[in-house]
Amino acid sequence: MRFSFLIFLLCQWALGQQVVKHFDTSNGLVHDVTYGLFQDSKGYVWIGTDDGLMKFDGNEFRAFTIDDGFRTNYAIDITEDHQQNIVVATWGGGLHFIKHDIVVKDTLTPNYELQINNIDRWGKKLISNTATRNMIYQGDENPYVEESYSVVEKKGKLLLEEAVEWGSSLGNFAALGDFLYVHDAHHLVYPPSKTLKGVYWVEKNKILTPVFPFLNNQYIDYLSSFSPGEYVAASENTLYLFNNKRIFHTYSLPLESKLIIKVIKTASQKLFILAADRNGFKEAYLYDPQAQSFLDIKKEYAIAAAISDILEDHEGNLWLSTFGEGVYCIETNVHNIKFIGSDVLTDTNIQGIEEKKDTIYLLTPGQVLLMYQQQKIDSINLIGFGKGILNFNNSILVSSLHKGKNSTRKGVKEIRGINLFNVDSLGLIIYSDSLEVPKMKKVYGNQKKNKKAAVFYQDTLLFATGNGLFYLDFKKDTLIEKRISPPLLSTQLSDFQKVSEGLYIASMRGLDYLSNTQRKTFTEKEGLISDNIKTLMLDHRGNIWIGTPKGVSVFDGTHFTSFGKNEGLLSSHANVIFEDSKHQVWISGNDGISILDNTIPLQKTPPPILTISQDGNTFQYHAISYNRSNALIVQYSLNHGEWVNLPASSGEFATENFKKGNYTLQFRARKQDGDWATSLQFPFAIVLPWYQNPFFYLIVSLLLFSLLTLLTLKRLKVVKKRNEELHLAISKQKELEKKLGDVRNNIAQDFHDDLGNKLARISLFSNMLLMESKNKENLKQKLSQITEDANYLYKGTRDFIFSLKEDSDYLEELVTYISDFGEDIFKNTSIKFRVEKALEENVKLPYYWSKQLIYIFKEALTNLLKHAEATEATLQFFYSNDLLTICCIDNGKGFSESHLKSNNGIQHMEQRAKKIGGKITISSIPEKETKITFTGKTTL
Repeated sequence: MRFSFLIFLLCQWALGQQVVKHFDTSNGLVHDVTYGLFQDSKGYVWIGTDDGLMKFDGNEFRAFTIDDGFRTNYAIDITEDHQQNIVVATWGGGLHFIKHDIVVKDTLTPNYELQINNIDRWGKKLISNTATRNMIYQGDENPYVEESYSVVEKKGKLLLEEAVEWGSSLGNFAALGDFLYVHDAHHLVYPPSKTLKGVYWVEKNKILTPVFPFLNNQYIDYLSSFSPGEYVAASENTLYLFNNKRIFHTYSLPLESKLIIKVIKTASQKLFILAADRNGFKEAYLYDPQAQSFLDIKKEYAIAAAISDILEDHEGNLWLSTFGEGVYCIETNVHNIKFIGSDVLTDTNIQGIEEKKDTIYLLTPGQVLLMYQQQKIDSINLIGFGKGILNFNNSILVSSLHKGKNSTRKGVKEIRGINLFNVDSLGLIIYSDSLEVPKMKKVYGNQKKNKKAAVFYQDTLLFATGNGLFYLDFKKDTLIEKRISPPLLSTQLSDFQKVSEGLYIASMRGLDYLSNTQRKTFTEKEGLISDNIKTLMLDHRGNIWIGTPKGVSVFDGTHFTSFGKNEGLLSSHANVIFEDSKHQVWISGNDGISILDNTIPLQKTPPPILTISQDGNTFQYHAISYNRSNALIVQYSLNHGEWVNLPASSGEFATENFKKGNYTLQFRARKQDGDWATSLQFPFAIVLPWYQNPFFYLIVSLLLFSLLTLLTLKRLKVVKKRNEELHLAISKQKELEKKLGDVRNNIAQDFHDDLGNKLARISLFSNMLLMESKNKENLKQKLSQITEDANYLYKGTRDFIFSLKEDSDYLEELVTYISDFGEDIFKNTSIKFRVEKALEENVKLPYYWSKQLIYIFKEALTNLLKHAEATEATLQFFYSNDLLTICCIDNGKGFSESHLKSNNGIQHMEQRAKKIGGKITISSIPEKETKITFTGKTTL
C-alpha cells in the first residue's frame, strides 16, 4: 500500500537539520501499537505490531498476518538467520520464518515456547531470553531444535544446565560474533537481588568462564558490540565502552532510575539509547559523547506513547517504534542548512548578494536588504529597478534601470546600468547601453548584446551573452564573436568562473572547460543536476558551485555532489550563489535563501541498498532508501558500456528482446548528493530456443519448400487439366459463336431478301400510283401515307438487319454505319457535317450495343436537323481503356433545361443508354453549342 509522509517537525539540534516522518494506520501501518524494529541484509525495515508484521521499503508497506500463515498477529521481535530468512518472535505463536516472502512456521509448539518476546542470531543458531529460561535454537534451517537453559552453580562453578522446570533464569544470553556470553538478567525491572556480576563466556562444555575482568564487580544489564573488538556494556545508568583489554570510556547518564537495555552507535558517532523504568516503560535518548549533550527524544518530538524499540538504518536515519503512536523516522540530513524566507524578505526575488565588513547585502528589484549574522538590520529603497550588485574597492555598487542621476545612500551607490563587472586589472566595467571602463577612461558604444558575465582570460576581455562568446577588440573598439573549436555546448551563455588552470563557461546546455592543454564538457550525463546553468561560484576550497533551476551541483574537479529541494534547499531554483567571509554559502531561489555551512567539506549521503535478484535472464532490481526515497537514480550498464537510467527505483529488467549472445549486466543507484551503490556483475546468455535456431529454420524451410513444390506440381496438374478443358470449351464456344454468326447473317440475308424486297416493291409501286393519281386528291393522300410508312419501315428494317449481322458488333462497323447515316441526312442541307474519331482498337462491342447506339444517335442527328437551326454538326468517337465515348455536337440555337425534361426523344435516348449500362449527358449553351454525349464501359 502507498503512503504519504507526514512531516510534522523541522528543527535543528545536535544532529543538524532533521525531518521526522510519522507512520501510523493513516498512511500504511496495520496497527499503531508497534514493537521490534529490524533492517535486514537486503535493506528492508521490518516492524512488529499488534496486528501482524510489516515489511517496508521506503515507499510501500506489506503486511504478514494470520491470513498469510501466522499462528498469531502479535509480532514482537525480528531478526535474520544465517540463510537470510526472516525470523519472527510472536506472543502466543512461537517462532515464524519468512522465506522469499512466504511464511514458514516452525514445528515446535510446547506451551512454554509459544510466548517469545525477543530473538537474536548467534552464528547459525538463534537465541532468546525470557523471564523463565534462556533458549537456543540449533539447526541449519527450519525446523530448528529448541534447547532451554538456566545458569546454575555447581561445585563453585557456573555452568549452563538444561532447564526442566519453569523458573527464574539467573543470566541473559548475549551473542557477540561467534561467541555466546552470559550476563545479569534484569527482565526490564530491577530484580529483588542480583547474584551474577560481570560477563561470562560459554565454553563448549557449557562451563561459564569470566571475561573482561575490569567488569567483574558490575552487574551488567546490557552487553553488545559496535564492531569486532569494540564492546558496550550498561550497568543501570552507566555506559562502559571497552575492548578486550580495558575500558576506554565511562559515561554516567541522567536516566533517573532507568536501566539501559539497548545502545546503538550512530554513523555520527553518537549513542542512541533505549532505557526502561521499573514498570518496563521505555524511553529513547541521544547522547553525544564529544559535546556531552543528552537529548530526550520523546520530549524533543512531543511523543506521548512509550517507546518500544530503536533502530539506526544504513543511511543513519533513526527509527522509534511506540506503544500506540506507530513508528517515527528521524531523517539525517548531512547538509546543515538554515533558511531566510518570506517572513524576513519583503521580496524573495534576489538579484545578487555581496558582503562588506560582515554585513551581507541582498539585492532585490526594489531594495537592498542589509543582513548581519543572518538577521535583517536595514533596507534601502532603490530609485530604479535593481539589476546587479558589486563590492568594488570596499564600496557597494548597485546597477539599476533608472533615468535619474547616480545616488549614494547609507553607503550604497546606485549607478544607472544593467550590470557591473570587476575584471582583474581592468577593474570596474559598467554595462548599460554602452560599455564603460573607468580605469581606461573609455566608453564603447552601441552595445546591444545582453552581457551576463565578463572575465579577463589569456589577455582577452570575454563576455558571456545570450548569442555566444564575444571579446572586446580594443583597437577596433567593438565586440567580436570568439570562435571555439570544437564549438561550445550552447551559444546561450550565462556565467564564467576562472580558475588557476583554465576557464569554466556556463550555458543552458551544460558546462564547458577551457585551458591551454584541455577541453572538457560536463552535462547531466557526467553528474550535473541540470544542464541549464544559471550561475557559477568558486568557494574557498576551490570547488565550483553550479546553480540551476533544479538545484545546486558542487564540482571538486573530479566528482559532482548535487542537492535540491529534496535534499533540504528552500527552493529548487538557484539563481545566485555567494560564499561569505565565514564560509557560509548563500543560495537564493524562488522562495528565499538557503544558507549552508561550508566550514567543513560537503558530505555525501550514504548510498541506498541495491538488491538484485536474477531468475534466468530476468532481473528484479530494488534500490531501498528511507531518506528521500522518491529521489533515487538507478542505472544499468550492459557489457561494460554506458550507464543508462532506469525509469523507477524498483522494477524488472527484461531481456526477451535481446539478440543471441553472452552478456554482462551491472546496476548502480544513488541519490543526487550521494555515492553510488554498485551491484555485482551478472553474466547471462541469450540462447535461442530450438524453434528459433537457424538450423531449425533451415529444416523447416526445406520441408516447406518440398511441401510447396508438391502442392505446386499438383496444382499445375489440376490447372493443366482445367486449361485443356477451358481450351476445349473455348473452341466449342467459338464454334457456337461462328454458327450463331452464320445464323444471324442468314437471318439478316433472308429478312433482307424477303421482307426488305417486298417493302421496297411496295414503296416503288406506291410511288408509281402516286404519280398517276395527281388529280385524285383522296387517293393521292392515302398513297402518300402508304409510301411514307413503307419508307419508314424500310429504313427501320435496315437498322434492325444491320444489328443482326455479326460484323455490326465491331466498333469500326458501328462508326461507319452511324457516320453514313449522318452524311445521308445532311447531304442536301446547308449543314456542314464532319466525323472525328480516336480509337485505340477495333474492339468488339457487347451484343445489343450497336442497335441501341444506332437508335440513340439517329435520334440525335434527326433532332439536330429538324430543330437546331445549326450550320455545323460533328460526330466524335473515342475509345480508350474499355471506355467508349460518342459525342454529337452542333452550333445551333440550343434549348433550355425545361425543354430537356419535356422532350420524349431525349428521354428515349437516356433509356436506351441505360439498357446497355451507359449514360447520356447533355449540355447546351444557347446560340453557341449543344452537346449530347454517350459514355459506357465495354467491359461490365
